[in-house]
Amino acid sequence: MAFMGGIKGLLNHNFAITIAVSVLISAFNALTLSPALSALLLRPRKESKGLVGKFFAGFNRWFGKMTGGYVSWSPRSHSPMGNCAALALGHFGYRGDDGQEPS
Repeated sequence: MAFMGGIKGLLNHNFAITIAVSVLISAFNALTLSPALSALLLRPRKESKGLVGKFFAGFNRWFGKMTGGYVSWSPRSHSPMGNCAALALGHFGYRGDDGQEPS
């Protein structure tokens, strides 16, 4: 697209160069930076001791309870019928009318 002639080529030239550069940056990130970060995050860690260790242990317990509560609550609160009703109510509530033109 970057080597097209005429007016279309001029209009698409910058767009094509931008897409090509973004693909190269994305490929570099996917092949180098992401695996390195994953290796750092997935490395086994030693358990902390002392006051900091107690804080993190308590936080992890609390976070696990909150995550479990949300996971058990989420399927009940997001039913397809409830989502459609909320969408319709939000649409008509936002418009403030029934969609009819004033006469």
